[in-house]
Amino acid sequence: MRKRQVIITNKESWVQRWKFDKERIKEAIETLNIKGPISIRLDYKFGIGGEYEFYRNRHRVWVNLYEYFDFANKVLWHELCHVVQCEKYPTPTDYFKQYDLAGGNIYCAGYDDNVFEIEAQNFAEEWCGNLLLKKEK
Repeated sequence: MRKRQVIITNKESWVQRWKFDKERIKEAIETLNIKGPISIRLDYKFGIGGEYEFYRNRHRVWVNLYEYFDFANKVLWHELCHVVQCEKYPTPTDYFKQYDLAGGNIYCAGYDDNVFEIEAQNFAEEWCGNLLLKKEK
């Protein structure tokens, strides 16, 4: 059996002094039964806490490095839920078509009413007690 590829890029959030806990993230990926290759990274995009996309045959998740520890942890769980949602569909294209039909994305009206976002928010609330980040000393 081929091992799942997991890439976790850990730019330290020098502003908030936290970083990804690679072992806990790998455990979460196993627990959630995420099958596809996944890349998780810290980055910055103005105005949003994180993002999920499927690009070049890989799930790509990023979390805004300027977020506070607890919120960033919740954002990571939220984005991992989108990975799980995507893997329920035959192809990522099918998932994103259904996502768009459900009411839009973060850049347009309807985001808060999108059933995929509501599920991801509830999922993050349920799982955020499990830390996927660690504070720098």
